[in-house]
Amino acid sequence: MKSRLFHIGLILVLGLIFLSTYAQNAYSQNRVNILEADQIIGGTVEGKRVQKILGNVHLQSEDFEMFCDSAYQFVNESEIRAYGNIQINTEDEKIWTDSLTYFTDVDFSQLRGRVIIEADSTTLFGNSVDYRFSTKVAHFIDQIRLEDKDGILKADSGFYYREPDSATFRGEVQLSDTTQYIEGDSLFSNRSTDYYELYGDIYANDKENNTLLKGNYLEADSTGRRYLKGNAWLRNVKTDTVRTDSSVADTLSPKPSADTTLARSDSLTALPDSIRFTQREPEIKSDTTHIRSKEILLLKQQTQPDTTTIINAYQDVRIWSNKFSSVSDTAKYNDALEMFELWSNPKAWHNNIQLTGPYIKVILEDGDIHQLISYTDVFVAQEDTVLNRINQLKGDTLNTYFTDGEISRMRLNGNTHILRFTKDEAGDPDGALDSTAPTSIFYFENGELVEFRHLGAIEGDFLPESQSLSNRKLDGYSWNPKQRPTRPEEKMEPRFPPIPDERPFELPRRYQAHIQTKNN
Repeated sequence: MKSRLFHIGLILVLGLIFLSTYAQNAYSQNRVNILEADQIIGGTVEGKRVQKILGNVHLQSEDFEMFCDSAYQFVNESEIRAYGNIQINTEDEKIWTDSLTYFTDVDFSQLRGRVIIEADSTTLFGNSVDYRFSTKVAHFIDQIRLEDKDGILKADSGFYYREPDSATFRGEVQLSDTTQYIEGDSLFSNRSTDYYELYGDIYANDKENNTLLKGNYLEADSTGRRYLKGNAWLRNVKTDTVRTDSSVADTLSPKPSADTTLARSDSLTALPDSIRFTQREPEIKSDTTHIRSKEILLLKQQTQPDTTTIINAYQDVRIWSNKFSSVSDTAKYNDALEMFELWSNPKAWHNNIQLTGPYIKVILEDGDIHQLISYTDVFVAQEDTVLNRINQLKGDTLNTYFTDGEISRMRLNGNTHILRFTKDEAGDPDGALDSTAPTSIFYFENGELVEFRHLGAIEGDFLPESQSLSNRKLDGYSWNPKQRPTRPEEKMEPRFPPIPDERPFELPRRYQAHIQTKNN
């Protein structure tokens, strides 16, 4: 029994020796060496012994080398503090800051003051940044500004993950580049794949497609795909539109080392296992189309020599334009063909005419309605505002043609049935014509019906005026003026001020020298 206890105790002692040796090796990997300084003296800071490294300081560790005006190395502690005109060089980035507190045991640093991180073609600016050199994760606690060759991103706070080139941003997020301006309450982005997700009260100006977007969630990728969800609103703009107007908080480490002297907490309980991936536009005087629904999906299809944009809208779709409006459960728009397609209980309106049918196709020309097609079992209602009655047309298929955006000719094919109210010379109602034919053609002037013709075998009656005649309705009657969409009164504009062109602070001297060297 004693022998067995002896062996167990020996194993425990050897294990403790191994862990102690491992901890010493781990610490030595983060040891910071003094390469150069004008003066090194002893002293105390906050009641603790320190080595004061003063004047033209040059330090080096396995992960970085650092230049600064002065530094304090706490004796028998895992803490170094640096001050004044700091520049840090690593294998992949350069960092500038006014002050630095670095904990060697957990490879955690606090950068305060004017913080700049430059990596490849990306430069980040902030006031308070927590950073790890080993994982290359930066937590921008107080403001972040990201610049690259394409544009600028600004937010109240954020995390930047160097290895996967991903980032999360929160609070007044704004992104501006040559093709778009986007803003929202939070953003997740993977820059290497050009993928992002935006949450909150979203506004986006897609300059390539002359389109404005609003909603609660926006997802996009490098193919040009845009998925908008929650109070989705798309506004298509004409291309020639005129525009007028002393305890230390570690926010990167879940658990500080047991031998760390200072208590440190972490805003991240753990790093994620995987990383998902010109500014304010003045008011626009004219536009072509508003689309509102629960979801909108924009897809780009590359066809030589142009790119076609397909817009799909789902659930409670409402479309408004100057000469055309509609409601449906599903809608599709092809910008190359200037064509709308509506499915599932669609209704469309033009002036005083309402069309109801299972499928409706609307073809535009330079923004004006050019042709309207519907099938099968089509019902057309036209309001006669003088007689206060509804003329009614129905058939299997409908083709309607427009001139300069106004209806000029309509052709109904298959089992056409017409109920047209008439008036006398004084303009008073005097009856109605109820007739059927295989095909009917209608002619309009200034949007008003002036003539119609029946083709094929005709059957019909003239109904004399009576009190009940005004309530006469054909089978499938549909007249729903209250459902007709109107132009949105809400302004579609950004919430936040424009991103300033100026950097958030005066640039540090070493950074200015770095830029000058690059420019030369």
